[in-house]
Amino acid sequence: ISRLFGRIQLHSSTYSQINTLIHLNIQKGYRHLDCKLVLKTNPLIRDDSHKLIIKSELYYKTHNGSRADFLVEIKKADDDIDLKFSVMTHQTSGAVSLSSMIRYSTDKEITVMFNLAMPKGDLFLIESNFRVKIPNTVDAMVIHARAHEKDRHIYDLDVLAVWFSGHNITIRGSYEDKSTLLDSIHIMKIMGKSQLFQDVLFAGRLHVGNKDYKTDILVDY
Repeated sequence: ISRLFGRIQLHSSTYSQINTLIHLNIQKGYRHLDCKLVLKTNPLIRDDSHKLIIKSELYYKTHNGSRADFLVEIKKADDDIDLKFSVMTHQTSGAVSLSSMIRYSTDKEITVMFNLAMPKGDLFLIESNFRVKIPNTVDAMVIHARAHEKDRHIYDLDVLAVWFSGHNITIRGSYEDKSTLLDSIHIMKIMGKSQLFQDVLFAGRLHVGNKDYKTDILVDY
């Protein structure tokens, strides 16, 4: 592991507003990197509430999957400055996740999370979750989607979506691929339900041949 440490201090007896202390810490090893930087103004003042403090961190690794984290934070308490942005990603075989946070004021944060899984297997399966939380809302916004191949070329479909107000929508159905060497045939049936509207049924069939094209669509509302 190689390490690099740095310290820079700016001091002026005439222009005290430029007095600054910077710390830098970098560590690099096998397939990973870790960097940290801290900047503080007015380093001779003991009370941190009078200082502008900037922190930044970066972490990255590619061993046993990949991971990348980034953070930057800016604070100055006596001026009510409290900002932060962070993002974290993690990827392994068949799965990926991401989370992020934005702070735009003290106790005012927006968080975002997303994950996607595609495990290996004889039959296809994909599942994802997306979530957003903002201040002063009833619920987080959530979207959950799943497609599962229950038999060869026959898939179950599920989607659940929740809005910040608490209203939700569910969509369930199936998709079937009956394609042959000569024709492409796709069949889908889904049902949508919500407090916002009456149940909606959609059924569709698409047939594409060498010389013809045919589609059938039924919507029941």
